[in-house]
Amino acid sequence: WRVRALAVEELQAMVRAVRGPEALKQHLVGLVALVVALVQDANFKIQITALQTLGYLVSIMGPGVSHLLPRFLPELIDKLGDNKTLVRHASSRSILRLMGAVGPPAIVAALLPVLTHEAWHTREEALSLCIMSLLRFRDTPVDGELERLVRAVRNCLEDPKPKVAHTAVECLALLHARSGKKLMTLLSDADDATRRMLEVRFSQPQLATMTAEGSLEL
Repeated sequence: WRVRALAVEELQAMVRAVRGPEALKQHLVGLVALVVALVQDANFKIQITALQTLGYLVSIMGPGVSHLLPRFLPELIDKLGDNKTLVRHASSRSILRLMGAVGPPAIVAALLPVLTHEAWHTREEALSLCIMSLLRFRDTPVDGELERLVRAVRNCLEDPKPKVAHTAVECLALLHARSGKKLMTLLSDADDATRRMLEVRFSQPQLATMTAEGSLEL
């Protein structure tokens, strides 16, 4: 694995040295296939380096990587449920880079079905990414997807894992800060206890934030 690790580190260094998308276009499909294969390596250090490399590729290519989303977005989402925190965080950062490259709406739409995933880490990370998309891309309108987003997140309020349920509450609090009464209308069919709990949370001024390092603070 040490030889593979050195090779993937060298690959990452080469990708980071690229200064524009033109240099990668001709080899992009094969390069993405190679990095995706490395994401599945048995060694978690290689996985992390590969995930980081994929993020760098996305940042370099920008919107030019859109047509390859089906080739690697499922792999990134799959790693959100990894049992190693460093792998989950590396995947999350790459997905954030992807939002910056192709826009948040398409990526958030791909994350919403994951909120019912059997692995609670996957549900938590997907919710956290929804929050980070709202924080990092504040100028992106959410009205068009608000109903779908709210309903998907609301279903997590009763998640058996307290961390997931708490993250869902914080996501709704942030959405409420952006959309106000419109969000409460979408929650009109929630039971009285849930509505009261949310109203209390919405009345509190503190909201989720992102650190300079890109970590989420709830």
